[in-house]
Amino acid sequence: MEWSPLSMRAPTPLLGRGVDLERLSRAFESGAVVVTLLGPPGIGKTRVALAFAERTQDARPVFFLDLASSRRSDGIHIALGRALGIPIMARSRDEEEAVVARALRHVGPSLVVFDNAELVASELGVVLGSLGRRAPDAWFVVTSRSRLGLAFETVQEVATLPVTAADGSPGPAVELLLERARAAGWSGHADLAMLVGIAEKLDGLPLALELAAPRMRILSPEQLHDKLDRRLDLLQSKGPSVRPGHHSLRSVLDEAWELLDATERLALARSSVFQRSFDLASAMAVFGGVEGESDVLSALQGLCDKSLISACSSDDRNMRYSLLHSIRAYAKDKLDASGEAPLARARHAAHFAVVTPIAREDVDDVMSAIRNGAALGRKDVALRGATALADVLLCSGPLGIAAELLDTALGASGSSSPETASLELRARIARARVARSRGRPREGIGDAETALAMAKSLGDVALEAEALAEHAYAQLQLGRSADAVTAVAAFTDCGRVMSSALVATSGIMAFYEGRMEDAARLAMDLVVVAREQGDRASEARGLMNLGAAVYMLGDTARARSATESAAGLYLEIGDVLSHARASANAGLMAGDLGELEQARASIIAGIEVLERCGDRTDFASSLAQLAVVDIDAGRIDDARASLLRGLPASTAMTKPLLLAELARVAHVGGLISEASDLYERALGCASVAKARIGVWSAAAFAQLGQRSRARERLDAARAVAQEVSDRAAQNLAVLCEGLIDPEVRHEKRAFARGLPPSIDARFMARLLDAEPTARSASSAPEDAPEGALVLSSRTLQLRLPDGAVVDLSTKGHQRRLVESLIERRLSAPGQPSSVADLLSAGWPGERVLALTGANRVYVAMSALRRMGLRAHLVRRDDGYLLAPTLPVVRL
Repeated sequence: MEWSPLSMRAPTPLLGRGVDLERLSRAFESGAVVVTLLGPPGIGKTRVALAFAERTQDARPVFFLDLASSRRSDGIHIALGRALGIPIMARSRDEEEAVVARALRHVGPSLVVFDNAELVASELGVVLGSLGRRAPDAWFVVTSRSRLGLAFETVQEVATLPVTAADGSPGPAVELLLERARAAGWSGHADLAMLVGIAEKLDGLPLALELAAPRMRILSPEQLHDKLDRRLDLLQSKGPSVRPGHHSLRSVLDEAWELLDATERLALARSSVFQRSFDLASAMAVFGGVEGESDVLSALQGLCDKSLISACSSDDRNMRYSLLHSIRAYAKDKLDASGEAPLARARHAAHFAVVTPIAREDVDDVMSAIRNGAALGRKDVALRGATALADVLLCSGPLGIAAELLDTALGASGSSSPETASLELRARIARARVARSRGRPREGIGDAETALAMAKSLGDVALEAEALAEHAYAQLQLGRSADAVTAVAAFTDCGRVMSSALVATSGIMAFYEGRMEDAARLAMDLVVVAREQGDRASEARGLMNLGAAVYMLGDTARARSATESAAGLYLEIGDVLSHARASANAGLMAGDLGELEQARASIIAGIEVLERCGDRTDFASSLAQLAVVDIDAGRIDDARASLLRGLPASTAMTKPLLLAELARVAHVGGLISEASDLYERALGCASVAKARIGVWSAAAFAQLGQRSRARERLDAARAVAQEVSDRAAQNLAVLCEGLIDPEVRHEKRAFARGLPPSIDARFMARLLDAEPTARSASSAPEDAPEGALVLSSRTLQLRLPDGAVVDLSTKGHQRRLVESLIERRLSAPGQPSSVADLLSAGWPGERVLALTGANRVYVAMSALRRMGLRAHLVRRDDGYLLAPTLPVVRL
């Protein structure tokens, strides 16, 4: 035992403990006599006590006693007497206490710090129980891993240092790591994100941070971060500023281990198999070797009392227990050394494979159980856990983790049994569902086909319906809607009852085939049945499908109400991903009603969740929805960026929507020909919204002056709209008449003003309000020279010198080459365009070999000659040019 009148001063500045010091001050000012700073090894209790002593010493004398080597209460009296400058000659404990108490009263107001009191916690409690009454002017601060058990003891738990501040900036833990690293001579670049990662791995534990900091002289932050899995061997130091007994993390934890009894040691070692916090039921399942609940409770109580495990309430009914990462690493070493690790991990895997429902705090443990089950040859355990966890991750993500765990479980070895076959069937359905959400239908359809065969073999009609739902959805994503419809029809024709998943998928099939009234009916059927059965997830899904169908039928207000109801239900049941999808849908509907800022916020919030969780399918469709709103708001560049971001994630179901919105971006930007090309591509693969895309395509043709094609396209779109009862598209078709026939433009503008508010109607109204159809090249201006070459940049028609008109709207390379040649002719008459310049103009952004590029240009120029420019194109060694005598006009 050592004592001193504050001879142990802090060797380095104290960081991040201002709140702890204030709490200590307030405690004593409020009348506390004994305050115990409680916490696990390495938490910084001594540093807080020393800092408080330094702050207090001007007002009252301070005496510091280190009890690390003490085992008896009489040693406490002797050391305290020595600190006070009085000999302890008494023979009995009462006499010793009386002498010390008189000395303290003589000193008056003072502060006595007892450090490392856990070895004699109960004995110190007896001593301070007497001194607290006999010397009321003295303050006593105790640092310990255990409580003293005094009735008037004030316990102040010392927490780990925050890694990040409330505003997200690096917190005191990172500041401590940086300060100690620089003090040790490190002068590297501070990658704050990596330093935050190091501090998080070390729990913000001050001793661990101080021992890690000097390592940054020889390891980069990245290397240090990667090596922290072996922290107990890595974190040690022999520098002059290191306190005795604190030269390594392992040595500090060794001291704590020595204070545990056999049951506590066994419980601590086995608790290392938990990945995060755990509850009493999990402890009962894993601790095993103890006799019953009372022994488990006693072991947990002892470990909590010694600050090696912390207990906190997860709700009003259950407590959960957790370890710091460093303590878990130490306990894992002890478990491995005992030879009991396989048994503990097997118990852990068996328990968490059947935990239902899976709490958020148990997700990491279920993941560990799946991997351990697979490693131990328990395929049944791995499959059961993976299927249950997939249901959770399909609601909250990340979907990539769900796919990985299902792969692990399905690839595991193990004995075959009917139970295992049923579990594998469910796991394959789950993996197909995950693949669908990740936008990987080719992967999902394989699992769905295998699951269908297995379900038929097992005679499980319910699981056959689930597998068929996933198979049909994958076919939709691959653009095989007819096959999907046929398969579902064959299933129901046999008199089998459809599952809620199959009803929902049937509704989606109707939606993507444009049968909106059927889609709405199926969605409503699902809602009714789900409500009768109390199935809130299916009810929410039905409401969201209903909202989508009704929206396409033109009833935006009803659609929004159904979709927002779905979003509310998803929020209640904790389905984060579906809530994000519903929020994005509701945002689009808000945009229709003119609430553009609210619409953007809702859709963007949904997109962020979908991207973070790995749902590429709905991520792509939500980006299309955001683009719709941005086009309406005039944010054309933002809309284009969203669509280009979404295209790589699109499937056959979502790609047409993205292409159609890209076309509208070009349309409002005046690039009518480009828009027309994109509308054609969208129509070539579209199912849903085909009528609306057709109307927009007709509008583009009308603006290009191609009225016969516009009329043909509009008639086809109107027929589709009538067939699928798309009233909104029918209204758009009426507006489009005003673009085809200028005589009725005013009448259609008036019609637009009477329509219900919608983004599509506003888009068409803007087209009506814009300039009339662009002049075509066939109607050249009166002052155009006779025999001139005339190019219309709006209609993309070329009038040749002989009066013939060539439509370049579908000839992208040739059109761009003609534009380049004319631009050169006007800006530098007589100067040719080089092959390299023409290649760049005709195929922008492409990189090809020089010989290949020259061949491309040659072939394209030959095509232009065949179009009627043979007599007017001049080839020279340094390139091509239009004949210098040829008059050129660009409209």
